[in-house]
Amino acid sequence: MTDDPATDRDVDPADRAAPDTLDGVWDDAWTRLEAAVRRRQHPYRTCVVATSGDDGVDARTVVLRGADRAAGTLRFHTDRRSAKLAQLLHDRRVALVFYGDGVQVRARGIASVQADDARVDSAWAATPAMSRRCYLTAAAPGTPNITPTSGLPPELAMLRPPLELTARGREAFAVVAVRVQSIDWLHLAARGQRRAGFSRDGERWMATWMVP
Repeated sequence: MTDDPATDRDVDPADRAAPDTLDGVWDDAWTRLEAAVRRRQHPYRTCVVATSGDDGVDARTVVLRGADRAAGTLRFHTDRRSAKLAQLLHDRRVALVFYGDGVQVRARGIASVQADDARVDSAWAATPAMSRRCYLTAAAPGTPNITPTSGLPPELAMLRPPLELTARGREAFAVVAVRVQSIDWLHLAARGQRRAGFSRDGERWMATWMVP
């Protein structure tokens, strides 16, 4: 009996063949980002967001909440009291880094903070109780404390609080929308790396291959 030929599923994701056209790379990048919004276990579901402020450059992990290929935008949620929001109000330039299955996508853009419109109300309404808990701490994120603490009041320390107890978290909830200005796509593989870049020119995108 002979072995079955290897299928794509048998190949290490990091060593799969990369797209050989710039259109294919563009589709690959956005397909990954769109999938991450739908699938909780997708490696792009969380990304590193880098900002800058008076005290220098900062970075942290956030959850990707929206990816709009046509508009070229990405979205994540944040606490209005957080340092990252203050930094984004100081300097709207932002970078997001995604990595998984041997492909790194870096997106740089201009952030806008949305806190009080109907779109934010809709995003809050779709946020489950466990995620809403993050916005219910008595003090702002990063506030020093003399003992370890979740920052939550006792009535919200339960694993999954009733949705009605989370309503006041809306005051601290905000959506950050990033209008992407450039994308850097890098495929890592033993057979040879491949890299491409995309930059926005008005409503058009310019694309080029690059040396990895």
